[in-house]
Amino acid sequence: MARRVIVDSNFLMIPFEAGLDVFSELEKILSVKVEPVLLPPVGEELERLASKGKPKTRRIASSALRLAEKCVKLEYDRRQGESVDDYLVRVARETGLPVATADLELKRKLRAEGVSTIYIRGGRRLELEGRWE
Repeated sequence: MARRVIVDSNFLMIPFEAGLDVFSELEKILSVKVEPVLLPPVGEELERLASKGKPKTRRIASSALRLAEKCVKLEYDRRQGESVDDYLVRVARETGLPVATADLELKRKLRAEGVSTIYIRGGRRLELEGRWE
């Protein structure tokens, strides 16, 4: 049975910045079939970057959007005025799902809330921080 992992926008950009196949690496470090989960604000963030970012960012975000098509879409209520990071932290806490991110500030928030986090280390491999049950 596949296990779900919430993915952040910058995590989906890693393959196009660092050349790392994040989905197969997730399965390797977690030793299970992984079902990446995309939350609506993350997709919106990628769309915004793909249309309004710097040229290199637009290209990478466009590629990340295509990669996001492989993700399971999860609808979860977002509170008014809630930032994307706060939303990700809350959804992860309420669902018990780990979050895959390359954002250091988000990682810090997740750690403070006791949420398991998967992040890139050394630009070449993924690492899990927290518990995987």
